[in-house]
Amino acid sequence: MINSGRMLKLDAGICGTLVCFLAVALFVGTIGLQAVRAETVRPWDTELVSGRLIPLATAEGTVMRPDLAVSGQVLVRLYPGTSQRQVDQMLAATGTSIQTTYPDGQLLLLKLSPGQSVAGAVRVLSGRPEVAMASPDRLMYPLAVPSDPLYGMQWHHLSIQTPEAWDLQTGSPSTVVAVIDNGVDLNHPDLADRIWRNPRENVNGRDDDGNGYVDDVVGWNFVEGNNDPQPAGLDGEGNGEGNGEGNGEQNGDEGDGDPVGPTDPVGPTDPIDPIDPAGVRTSQGIMPTPQSEASVHHGTHAAGIIAARANNGVGVAGINWNCQIMPLKVVPAEGDPRTSDCLAAIQYATVMGADIIYLGFFGAYSAQYTPVIAAAVEAGATVIAPAPNVRAAITNDPRSWWSPICNDGDSFADNNVIGVGGTDSDDRVASFSARDDSAFDFIDLMAPAVNIYSTLCGNHEAGEPYAAAYGTQTGNSFAAAVVTGVASLVAAHFPEYGPAQIMGQLKMGATNIDEMNPSYAGQIGAGRVNAYDSLRDLPPRLPRAVQAYDTPNDDGGSITVEWSLSEDDGDGFDDVVGYSVQRSDDPEDEAGWVTLADVEAGIGTYVDTPVEDHRPYYYRVSVSDQSTEVFSEAVGPAMARDDTPPPALEEGQLVARDVIDTDGGAISLGWSSYNPPSDFGLYRIWRADEPFTSVAGMEPIATIAGATIRQYTDNTAVNGKPYYYAVSVRDTALPEPNEITQVVCVGPVIASPNLPISFGAGLHMIALPASAISKDMADIFGAAEPSDLRLARWNPTLGDGGQYVVYSDAPASSFLRQELGRGFWYRTSVSKTISLAGMPVAEGNIRVPLRPGWNQLGNPYISDMPMAYADADSGAKVHILGRTYSLREAADRGYVRDYVWRYDPLTNSYRLISSDPTATWAEQQVPRNAGFFVLAFQDAELELPNPAEVSSASVAVPTTVVDDNHWAVRLVARTDNAADLDNFIGVHPQAERLSGVASPPLLEGSVDLTVATGGGNPGATAFVQSLEGVQSWQVCVTCAEPGRAVELSWPDLTQVPADRRVTLRDLQTGRSVNMRTTAGYSFRLADDQAGRQFELVVAQRGVAALAVTGLQVAAGADVSQIAFTLSQDAAVEVQVLNIAGRAVRTVAADSVMSAGANIATWNQRSDSGARVPAGRYLVTVTARGEDGSVARAVSTVSLGQ
Repeated sequence: MINSGRMLKLDAGICGTLVCFLAVALFVGTIGLQAVRAETVRPWDTELVSGRLIPLATAEGTVMRPDLAVSGQVLVRLYPGTSQRQVDQMLAATGTSIQTTYPDGQLLLLKLSPGQSVAGAVRVLSGRPEVAMASPDRLMYPLAVPSDPLYGMQWHHLSIQTPEAWDLQTGSPSTVVAVIDNGVDLNHPDLADRIWRNPRENVNGRDDDGNGYVDDVVGWNFVEGNNDPQPAGLDGEGNGEGNGEGNGEQNGDEGDGDPVGPTDPVGPTDPIDPIDPAGVRTSQGIMPTPQSEASVHHGTHAAGIIAARANNGVGVAGINWNCQIMPLKVVPAEGDPRTSDCLAAIQYATVMGADIIYLGFFGAYSAQYTPVIAAAVEAGATVIAPAPNVRAAITNDPRSWWSPICNDGDSFADNNVIGVGGTDSDDRVASFSARDDSAFDFIDLMAPAVNIYSTLCGNHEAGEPYAAAYGTQTGNSFAAAVVTGVASLVAAHFPEYGPAQIMGQLKMGATNIDEMNPSYAGQIGAGRVNAYDSLRDLPPRLPRAVQAYDTPNDDGGSITVEWSLSEDDGDGFDDVVGYSVQRSDDPEDEAGWVTLADVEAGIGTYVDTPVEDHRPYYYRVSVSDQSTEVFSEAVGPAMARDDTPPPALEEGQLVARDVIDTDGGAISLGWSSYNPPSDFGLYRIWRADEPFTSVAGMEPIATIAGATIRQYTDNTAVNGKPYYYAVSVRDTALPEPNEITQVVCVGPVIASPNLPISFGAGLHMIALPASAISKDMADIFGAAEPSDLRLARWNPTLGDGGQYVVYSDAPASSFLRQELGRGFWYRTSVSKTISLAGMPVAEGNIRVPLRPGWNQLGNPYISDMPMAYADADSGAKVHILGRTYSLREAADRGYVRDYVWRYDPLTNSYRLISSDPTATWAEQQVPRNAGFFVLAFQDAELELPNPAEVSSASVAVPTTVVDDNHWAVRLVARTDNAADLDNFIGVHPQAERLSGVASPPLLEGSVDLTVATGGGNPGATAFVQSLEGVQSWQVCVTCAEPGRAVELSWPDLTQVPADRRVTLRDLQTGRSVNMRTTAGYSFRLADDQAGRQFELVVAQRGVAALAVTGLQVAAGADVSQIAFTLSQDAAVEVQVLNIAGRAVRTVAADSVMSAGANIATWNQRSDSGARVPAGRYLVTVTARGEDGSVARAVSTVSLGQ
């Protein structure tokens, strides 16, 4: 594609032997150094990419510019080794395309799809695996501030001693200085023969040298993509003919194109440049600065400072009289430079062999500059950049950083950019200059920056002379130009130096101006640049921090001398050839200094041996280069001594533990594996409340003088308090024993009572009455593996209503950690005794959380915990929704139940514990070490009363009252390995409160009995308020394992009124038993049957004598009915006998029947099930009363065929 933009026009001074110059410049593909731009947008569209504001100085003060970037494009750096396929995948995934590929192949300028924001694209691309970094194509800003029009010309030469420097070096034409700015006036008489020429490029429309830039004979214009690196004209059209008004006529200059003429008036209404509002001072007066004019002169001014031709009878003299200037334009006529253009210019300068690279811009920090600048330095280029014109400090906070001055390197171990701040003619920090308060040496040097007189752009096309093309400008850009000029002299004077050595020479030769700037000491680099001293062969800088001390950890007889290397030793500035170490007994006697040794460069230590112990010595260190030796100040006195301490205890040698089987307060220490030295003095014992690694400044708690006594018991420990211990060892050396104060401490170790707790073989619901040192139940029970501990806990939040969490399945579960108030199931096959190391509850009550459902808790105290209290407000409390209730109040409100269940391992049964003192048939307290179940219906906290703080008067003393209105019957269900003991029916005035006690979760293999009155909820208790007539209870016995044999019993019926009969009826078989005359009832569940239903009846017993009357037998075809009348309730046996009196069939056996008419049915079969033959049979009815009386009746019945 042919570029139709502005082209370079060369006059004879530039063309040399060139006959012609093409009026076009060609773009090349994206593979080469130069990126192809599809179009030139000037000014380009921008968008805000951060909230940071860029401060710029103006005539009215500092104005803030937004942090802008070019719209529609972002910069991306790829990881090394990224393949083309990965790049294609990235482009497809992000909707971007390559706009520019830079020479290293890793830096790309990507074009965004329409509608994509820069910030959004940066976020997306930063997350790609191929992308090392993505950043906006930020705008940079030229650096200029208001200048003083009354100050003299070129004062900076005297300030930095360039006249003296010229006596040593005036520069070399082989030194190439790249000026990356807004362009350079190629035809200025003081610059024309200083312009670099590309020796491998001709003006022929082709890229002769293959660098990707067509006809780049004198540099490149990265803004417009052509080979004309000159500043644009003032009309914004790039024709060099503007005057600020677009008509070639500014303030009556008659269109001559000159920025100003001798008669041009300066009016108060002239437009003011926001970058350089005060205008430019020329040889003919103050030149008003129309919009963008100061920036037009910017690069030309910097180039003149660096390299204006000297001794030509024209204008000014640059610092370097002979170097070449490589103009690289990145600043547009209107607007600000793009990061992408700046990066491309740096890479161009690198590839084209620039020795010095001057960067005349700044902006918000972008990490994209770092690798590009690093590559330039690696290639041998010295990079110089100005500090921003921001009166603020650059700190360690990246939010205070700027580019490119802060792009020193990825790790900041390298100092790739020589950062330059500005000073005035009195060597004071310029009012506009930033300072460096960071740890990274961003500002390395200061240099003159105020009213620097140099070249300005001229109007050679109009044929005007260049007499007016000089003036003063102010800003850190020009301070950087001063340093660039001096650096180019150093490069010529020391051609073997690389970038680090050039920087070192500049910093070493700098003039210290801290005295003139006491407020900024340490913030202005090495000082103000000094051209003369930078070219001199100065003596090396002294070694720093010289010190002499007894060589540690030896047997005496040696002193170590140590120093920090001279700043001229290493870091690429290898001026030092070595060091010399001297010793003296008297530092004031110059003749007494004796040279001990010469030490190679790069080494900063020397050991003087042998020397006499306890004798004072003084030392000094000299540093030498090829021509000079200088000495440090003397240090000392230093004395040698035997200071080899005994070896310290190593990690693992000291063991500290709580002393068991005590009431606490004792911790034992042992270090039996330690071998004391032959010069052993004593052991010192150390203790602290926190971990420590040094005993310096501490006081030991004990000392032990015997080398073989390697144990100690601390009997001063406070129970429950964590301690850390260490043991150090002293020898017997004089004048002071040696000891290693760095120690390895052990801990925390906690002294506590050791409570023995025993468990018999079997299943236990347990609680531990102390806050254990280790909360892991395996540690407490001494289980080597989780599978060795058979422990579980009910979690009401799991499953449908709760389920068990088993320790072997979840040993790390916090739900299974030991905490006061928690209960656990524990099974052991043998008797087990543990020694619980922990702190019992000293005072106060323990609170435990409740969740809806059954909660498995435990007695947290070392004694039995009463649950029943005479005062309903005493005892356990429930905290819910910010309020506190007694357990009874909380139960009445439906929050919890006011009873708990413990497990009795002796009977393998749950036992009911009630908080109601009237429930005399239940237990009233939770035993020590016992866990229990409590039922809650809302999230709450249960506060358990501390028995130690409960008065005996408040604890209820159960008083058993037995009468017709106060009696209870215990019902027991038992299998061969389980029992359910605590189930009660009876009569009580508070029947509603005492009824409906819910059963806790069933255990494996357990049996459960529940009772209920008619319409009542089944539970472990069912009471009625009074007993009138007949009262029945529904009884259900359930087994966890179907098919089990079960015994149902009632140990004591003595509380039941004597005039009441008590009957149990099996609803499955129809069998009834008199509970007063029978101790129990046994049955077996079917294999598919888990439970059996019963009815228990209490009724008024008859008073008449027991009699059986009215016995009649009616024989039918298949069934015979046996009718009779009882005078009172009785247990009845009905038998059929043959005539010989032998039993044929038992129709009813010990079946409880009521007073009155009763009927029994015989199916005319024998007990074996066979039908009986025809004939005559006897029928007997035998009744047994509750008082033991017996009544009988006999009748006959004939059966036909």
